[in-house]
Amino acid sequence: MNRKIEQILASLKERFPEAVIAAERTMTGVKVPMIQLLLEAASLRHEMGSRWRLSETYHLRWYPADEKEVLTGAEPMLLAAKEIWPRAEVNVSRDGNTLVVEAESEEICFLTGEEAEKMKRELLTLQLKWQEEARKG
Repeated sequence: MNRKIEQILASLKERFPEAVIAAERTMTGVKVPMIQLLLEAASLRHEMGSRWRLSETYHLRWYPADEKEVLTGAEPMLLAAKEIWPRAEVNVSRDGNTLVVEAESEEICFLTGEEAEKMKRELLTLQLKWQEEARKG
């Protein structure tokens, strides 16, 4: 899971070298332009045999340097999202002066029992982290 996020961050840094790239929620002091990658939800469900279905929802938040860039940034952000998640359903919306790209993906993984347990632990750790961040506000 962490390796996948690192690959996504590397791809974003390559595609948007002028922007600060973050993978954590930032509360104050946002430097612009900035792209924030957040894994909002993830689940792993057993299918059959060694087949598992991994579902993930990512948000890319684009904080432009000025308001005019919100509109011009939509196309490059969508193209980047489709390159990163080629089989995902991708939607874009505007939240004030922020552009939000949401990508929902599902993939079938062939995992051993040990690999599935390891991935489940990683997902549980992420969910506990999200709950703690939500509690802090």
